Amino acid sequence: AAGEFGPRQVRLERLDERAALVFGHVLEADSVAAAQVERLAAGVGVRAHHGVLGFDLVGGVGVVDLHAGDVVAFIPDVEEPDVVMDYSILYEDQYFFVVNKGGHLPCHPAGPFFRNTLWYDMSQKYGKVFIVNRLDRETSGLMLFARNESTQAALQQNWKKVTKRYLGIVEGTPSNAQGTLKHNLAESKSLMVHRVDKGGELAITHYRVLRRHRDKSLLELTLETGRKNQIRVQLAALGHPIVGDRKYAARTDPARRL
Repeated sequence: AAGEFGPRQVRLERLDERAALVFGHVLEADSVAAAQVERLAAGVGVRAHHGVLGFDLVGGVGVVDLHAGDVVAFIPDVEEPDVVMDYSILYEDQYFFVVNKGGHLPCHPAGPFFRNTLWYDMSQKYGKVFIVNRLDRETSGLMLFARNESTQAALQQNWKKVTKRYLGIVEGTPSNAQGTLKHNLAESKSLMVHRVDKGGELAITHYRVLRRHRDKSLLELTLETGRKNQIRVQLAALGHPIVGDRKYAARTDPARRL
């Protein structure tokens, strides 16, 4: 079962559930007497970090007690891909942080990334933090991190009232100086987001051309919805992918980033 930070996690909703870790796979079993995690694979250890029970390949066997609502995460002790840990705190108070995230930095654990993420680095420096909004690994921009779950919930409940505006450099120039892109988007098993005629989730992006320079244009992009890879997929469908976005049909990559 997928948890908040990726497919290698499971949230226990009842005290009679048990999650067993077998060679990196989290399995759920019903009808057990106690809420426990049995480390069945040799060489797997368990630790607690900011309220998240995590497994590391550090050796040892045993059982750790859990409670309803705990999140269990399998965290393999392997070398993660390099990232650029580039971010700055623009504002902070007793409730939340406003963070300026650079490109080449995952905002949360997923796939091969756990420690090399913005969330993990901030949790090491500031204690337990909660992600309010997310950005693609390659995308730079502002993110909010709450200091507690109640603040996170309040911000996310009102997130639709927030204007989400981005700047992007695209290949070529759209034929219209401004417009609205509407598509239904779905994600494939290979993790590529694409347009679909039926099903999927509606994505709406408003764009405006701010500047043209040779074979590229600077666009202002305002989101009405917030789907995964929304801007990237819709601009590629328009025939003007974001410069450097090799995943979605870009032909040029002068800065080696989006």
